[in-house]
Amino acid sequence: MYLKSLSAAIQAGTFRGTVVPHNVLMADWVGYAAAILATSSFLPQVIKTIRSGQTKDISLSMYLLLCSGVALWFVYGLLIHATPVIVANLVTLALSGTILFLKLKNG
Repeated sequence: MYLKSLSAAIQAGTFRGTVVPHNVLMADWVGYAAAILATSSFLPQVIKTIRSGQTKDISLSMYLLLCSGVALWFVYGLLIHATPVIVANLVTLALSGTILFLKLKNG
């Protein structure tokens, strides 16, 4: 509950009656930028894998671990109400999950 009210206060620009410093408000924007860059790095692999249908050189254990970790980061984001963490990991899970699905399907 505390984290939710803290998040709402930061988004409103105030916390306990004081103005939140500009650098704290910028934290979400930095988070979104990091999310866009890190998440979009999966796009070339997804596109290549879908087009070629080839998955033999993709490590199954790596994608199992990655998808598990990203799923936990998504849950963590939900628990702390951190929108950049939620959005980034949801999209990353969809992209990496696509590769994992194709790997499991095609071998």
